[in-house]
Amino acid sequence: MTNVNKREVLLVVAGVFLVALVAVWIAYNSVSKEEAILVYTPPTILRLVEEAKSSFGRNVDITWGATGTLLAKLETTRQGDVLITADDYYMWKAVEKGLVDNTTIRVVSISIPVLLVRKGLESRIRELGDLGAATYSVSIANPETAPFGRLAKKILEQAGLFDKLKDKLIIQPDVQSAARQVVIGQADVAIVSHTMYYDPWIRDATTIVWINLSQIPEVPCQLVAVTAFSKHREIALEFINHLVSTSKRREVAISYGVIASPENARLVTPYDFDTLKLKLKDYCLVGISE
Repeated sequence: MTNVNKREVLLVVAGVFLVALVAVWIAYNSVSKEEAILVYTPPTILRLVEEAKSSFGRNVDITWGATGTLLAKLETTRQGDVLITADDYYMWKAVEKGLVDNTTIRVVSISIPVLLVRKGLESRIRELGDLGAATYSVSIANPETAPFGRLAKKILEQAGLFDKLKDKLIIQPDVQSAARQVVIGQADVAIVSHTMYYDPWIRDATTIVWINLSQIPEVPCQLVAVTAFSKHREIALEFINHLVSTSKRREVAISYGVIASPENARLVTPYDFDTLKLKLKDYCLVGISE
């Protein structure tokens, strides 16, 4: 075979290989796009959802924000496959509006309201009542759209602190934004989900203060369901099963503060579980006890 013929053969082989490579790339991307699911999640358990996504083995897109905002987006766009809510109120609201399949609802975890105190103030703010001893600026999520904002307001009202602090409240769109106000020095304290403390940036700048359970009206659970508009129902169900399974792992509790079992509640919080469970609704307790 002449050198010219060899070059021609090599060019043909290279061309065939390139065409095959392009075909594989197109097919791969086509399948990935077809199988992508869209998950709506509050920042309360965003890091858990990201952990589940990383080990799921399928394409998952995540949109996060305050639960009320996510619900409004789902209702408007009628797009998305999985809805996670920071409390049960918004999940039952989604059921009433026909936005989710109520037969697919699962409990993912529970989250506890805490004080995140700016470093340097921990000797002065050791409990909820200390917020009334001086004029501290307090950051909370928007009570109109964020479950933990609504709960933070209830906690302050129940403690007789709301009227004292209302002029110093810094209202943020969600709990992550509320916690970060402390980090950047715009607030002295944030009342948010305990899971926010597990963000390394937030943890380095704050001290966590656990509120006495008698001062907490309720401990909400995070719920998940397949949306009524899902185009990938089976994959969405697979993801929900994977998410719930991931949430119960001990290392996930240690890394992200996720409480999805009595054992992990004891690992993460200073509370006696027999006392803590009295703050849970029955289905939340059943969900994390399975």
